[in-house]
Amino acid sequence: MFASFNIITGNESLAPGIPAEAVVREGDQAHVWVAAQNNTLTLRSIRTGRTNGGVIEVLDGLKAGERVVIRGSLFIDRAARPG
Repeated sequence: MFASFNIITGNESLAPGIPAEAVVREGDQAHVWVAAQNNTLTLRSIRTGRTNGGVIEVLDGLKAGERVVIRGSLFIDRAARPG
């Protein structure tokens, strides 16, 4: 019998994690669409950290508990930009 597994090592982190598909990348910049309580969307710059299993650690730019758009971020981004 064989098993396959990953052991993740490193320092403990209290930074929030978001699905990788929520991140809109422009070169070396990363952004997410944040949903406010009144259901408006705001594009916010973030600084990312480690990635594991499709989840990206957000080191700066997002607080735990804030809601982000997970699916369709790229379409929102394209529609919101002039051009």
